[in-house]
Amino acid sequence: MEWSLTMNKERLAAFMDAVLAIIMTILILELKKPETATLKAFWNLRVDFFAYTLSFFSGLEQCG
Repeated sequence: MEWSLTMNKERLAAFMDAVLAIIMTILILELKKPETATLKAFWNLRVDFFAYTLSFFSGLEQCG
């Protein structure tokens, strides 16, 4: 049997999708839970949610 060190495009895309899924999971686990379910509590976390949203759409752009 001869092993090839090249990777076709489909395998590379599948690998990148898996890496992106792992990274996004880690990012969502890092989001803080608001102490109370009020609009002010969510507003105080707007920077964290914005960073997650920005990285999510940035990751989608990289895959697409």
